[in-house]
Formats: sequence, structure tokens, C-alpha cells
Amino acid sequence: MFNLAEERPFHLQINIAATIAVLVLVFGRLIRQETGEFGTVSHIASVLPLGVCWAMLNRTRRDVTFRIFGALSILSCAMAFRIFLDKLGTHGDYWRFFVVALILVHAAVLFSRIGDYVATALLCGAISFIGLPGDYFAATGHAEFAIASGTAAVIGVMLNIIVMSSYRKLFEAKEKYKRLSGTDPLTRLLNRRAFLARFSEVQEERGQQALQLAMIDLDHFKQINDHYGHDRGDTVLMAMAQCLQRHAPGLAGRLGGEEFAVLFPGCGRNEAMQQLDMLLREVRGLDIDGVSITFSAGLVAAEAGESAEEALTRADRALYQAKAAGRNRIICGEMPSLAGENGLRPLPILPAFAE
Repeated sequence: MFNLAEERPFHLQINIAATIAVLVLVFGRLIRQETGEFGTVSHIASVLPLGVCWAMLNRTRRDVTFRIFGALSILSCAMAFRIFLDKLGTHGDYWRFFVVALILVHAAVLFSRIGDYVATALLCGAISFIGLPGDYFAATGHAEFAIASGTAAVIGVMLNIIVMSSYRKLFEAKEKYKRLSGTDPLTRLLNRRAFLARFSEVQEERGQQALQLAMIDLDHFKQINDHYGHDRGDTVLMAMAQCLQRHAPGLAGRLGGEEFAVLFPGCGRNEAMQQLDMLLREVRGLDIDGVSITFSAGLVAAEAGESAEEALTRADRALYQAKAAGRNRIICGEMPSLAGENGLRPLPILPAFAE
């Protein structure tokens, strides 16, 4: 989902505009003495809300918070300039419409929703012009003022729509590319690079707690390819991937060939073994165009700070022990295989190919 608080298009330009606005509001009173004394409580109070809102916009990464403080920053800026320009009197009237137009143009790239922009623009216009004497509108001409205001509003709305729709499309394309670049094209599981990144994310979330990691290899897969063809082999891989998605959505990856890996966050070793056992039972029950399959797996607990490659190396050693013990089983470190613990016996998938 597109989140402007995280994407922050035109972030540098918005910061520059906010800096200029604050500098004008702070030091303008030094240049124009008629606006009041510099550094008074009223002076600080007129600028402080804008500074607070600006700071919050730079800190937050939540969409709702960004929307709220985005609107507040525009309104506080409009209010501060209204006070400042009112103090300037006639000179302020010359600048009033120009300042409001600048605020609304910059606001157009601050809102991802057109409704937020329109509501904020209307409030900004109300703050800037309501209460002014009739002489102001008479001097500019009521018709001319209405035309100029409408033109500024249309330009702001169109700018908001064009810019934000373009960035939304760019965001969607970037997310699609990210998803495709991290997805195995055949199985739609995470590819090796994406799985390693997912491992790091989950490990960081778990802190000092160990993370259960299993490495899985389909038994006799080469013989399936040789005997039935690669199309059947691809079907087997996709069937295995579907099982992994059901048991561990978003936590399984294809490392290459017939090798897979899966994470079990929030699980102890025994629970992870039980989940792997359920996965193995489901895979044993598959009939893929006349082909039955099994897998061998090695389960390890990745300690805090251990890299994914190191954990996979240990899991690969446990996987090798499972294959050496006859395949079709799960081995966890030095523990006996799960097949031996619960009375299950290895079931060769294709007796003609059994070694």
C-alpha cells in the first residue's frame, strides 16, 4: 500500500520550502519593525506550531500521522503568515494572495489523497482571507479575485492528482519489481536472496531468542526428472511449494533445484519438529500424476547473531544425515530422526529407483 510517509517524494523540496517559511516568519520582524517586536511571546507562538508540525513530518513513518500533521503544518503556516501580513498592513495585502498560492502549490505534493488536499486548501483559504475588510476585495476586483482564486485552486488540484498518481504508479511498479526480483519464477516462493533477507528480518524481530530453521530436499528428484521428464519434475516442485505455502506462508523459500528452506518463528524445537512432521505426512499423501514424493529435512536452531549462511550450513549437515539414514525423514542435530521416534518408517517413493 502506498504510504507517503515512507516514500516521501519531494521531501528535500518540502524541507527547503518549510525552512524558508520559518526564516521569513522568524526574521521578518527584524526587517519590518511595524510587525511587532522580535522574540515576543506572540511572535514565538505564531511560528512554533509550524516548527512542531514540520518536525513531526520528518520523524513519522505512519500514514495517518503524516496526513494529520501535513494538514496541521499547512494550516499553521497559513495562520502564521496571516498574522504577519496583517501586521504589514497595505504592504501585506500586496503579498497575501501570492503567499497563499505558494502555500497551496507546496501543499499539493504533501498529500496522497485529493480529499485531504481539497479540505486543507479550503481551510487555508478561509484562514487567509476571511475577516478582511471589503476594501481588499474591492481593490483587487471581486471578479478578478474569484477568477484568480479558482485558477489557483484548479492548478493545485491538478498538480496534486498528476504528481501523486504518477508516484503511486511508480510505487506500484517498484513493489512489483521487488516482489518479482525476490520470487522464484516457478514455485512463487521466496528465492535464495529474498529468503536470506527474510531470515534477517525475522531474526531481528525475535531478538535474543533462537530461530528454528529447516532445510528440505526432495528425495530421488533426479530420478523423477530422468524417468518422467522435466515437466513432471516442475509439477512436483510446484506441488511441494504449495504445501510449504499452506504450512508456512511467506516463510519458505526455494534455495535452488529441489532444495527448500523454511522458518518457524515463535516455535520451540519440538513444535517445529511437529510442524515438519505434518508437512512430511501431507507430502507423502500427494499423488502428482502418478508420482508420489517424500523429502528429507534437517532442522537447526539459529542463535541470535548467527548469519543465515551459517545456519543453513548446519541445517545442510543435518539434512545430509537424514539422507544417509535412508531419506524420508527429519533429523534435528544429534537427535534421532523423527521417523524413528514416532514409529514411522521410511517410505521409498519409487522402489525402482531406491538406492
